[in-house]
Amino acid sequence: MTPKEGEELLLRKGSMEETWVRHSFKVRDVAVLLGRCLKDVADPELLEVSALLHDIGRSVDQGVRHPWEGWRILQEVGEPQVARAALSHWLKGRSLKRVLRTSPGIDRPWVEEIFRVFPSRPLTWVDHAVSVADAMVAHDRVVSIEERFRDLADRYGWSPWLEDSKKITRAQVFRLSRVCGESVEEMVLRELGS
Repeated sequence: MTPKEGEELLLRKGSMEETWVRHSFKVRDVAVLLGRCLKDVADPELLEVSALLHDIGRSVDQGVRHPWEGWRILQEVGEPQVARAALSHWLKGRSLKRVLRTSPGIDRPWVEEIFRVFPSRPLTWVDHAVSVADAMVAHDRVVSIEERFRDLADRYGWSPWLEDSKKITRAQVFRLSRVCGESVEEMVLRELGS
């Protein structure tokens, strides 16, 4: 799928009036910037399309099931590599045991189904980059990771899942920064920050 085809699919499923669609375009912008320094380890076009469509499941479900719905939509259109981003930006490489430990009350059979069909590990460089790009966009503004997680906590309440997500994201930033030769968070804020 080309970036243009990704945009067309996104705009068939949602509109620019919807926050999640504007968020997806901004996450794409961050991922394109990251893709410049990751070009030796990640396909820039796959990264761009994956970032653009990481939240397409929000066209079906605005809640916790949006990653699964996005994965299903992208599988149905024959894009399994792009579909990874829908689940990996949420799972961030967690094991089933870690998901259940950090998310008391989550629908266990649903999560078990995800792990039956989705190989969450090993994470690819595209997975890491989409996760970090998503963690730097609050609604449709590029922000620090700290600000993004504050925003999430304000909207949904602090939880073990959110704490774990922040910890994983920090580790992903470290990995990407080593490849890029500079702090990717600082680079993104300098180039695209609000």
